[in-house]
Amino acid sequence: MYQGEPLVKGKRVTGFTNGEEAAMKLTEVVPFLVEDELKRIGGLCEKAADWAPFALLDGGVVTGQNPASSTTAAKALVELLAARKAAWPLKVRRQTRPRPSCRNIDSSCGHANVDRRAGLRVFSDLAMATRLRSS
Repeated sequence: MYQGEPLVKGKRVTGFTNGEEAAMKLTEVVPFLVEDELKRIGGLCEKAADWAPFALLDGGVVTGQNPASSTTAAKALVELLAARKAAWPLKVRRQTRPRPSCRNIDSSCGHANVDRRAGLRVFSDLAMATRLRSS
């Protein structure tokens, strides 16, 4: 759920198809069919031929149709992360001593820098930056 709505609502998505479930004789075993469930909750379900690699990227949501889609989905994720990195150039630097301005986490950790101008909290030990509201 995102803001009270299913994450995939209105997004182009893919997943294990009903045909692939039937080929594996799982239609009576699994609690629901992925393709049917994606459609039910508002996803714009797309698919390729059964067992073909197929992945979609829509609005930050990456989905793959089946195990053969792992590489395709991973490439889509890398593409998404590269695009976000290019759009959000932020240098992550390692802090060597605690800063008093680090009020939102344990200030004795020494792993966070707070940039109040940008409204960002940077965790260099995770090697990632997370956009947060200014506190």
